[in-house]
Amino acid sequence: MVYPALTMLADMELIAEQASDTTRKRYAITEAGAAHLAENAELVAALIARLTDVGEHRARADRAPIRRAMRNLRTVLQTRLEAGDLSEEAGHDVAELIDEVVRKIERLK
Repeated sequence: MVYPALTMLADMELIAEQASDTTRKRYAITEAGAAHLAENAELVAALIARLTDVGEHRARADRAPIRRAMRNLRTVLQTRLEAGDLSEEAGHDVAELIDEVVRKIERLK
């Protein structure tokens, strides 16, 4: 995805390949590229703002430990229910525990 975009920008003469001491290609913006950015400054600012919003949303939504815990809870419940080794009383105890956790989570800020 990156390299096709770099190739396209180079073909449009908006960037140019630079000398590099490594095997990685290096590019720099050309005068035409700088002019193109200046001409489209509003669009660029809007795109950067949108990407920033997406990144912030992902950061807020990316709660890997919570997702891991949810998968663990689901797995243990499925395993126990499929095994049929939970008594009716134990089933009520599990439901009570889950309800208690739900109430505590709802109170978190």
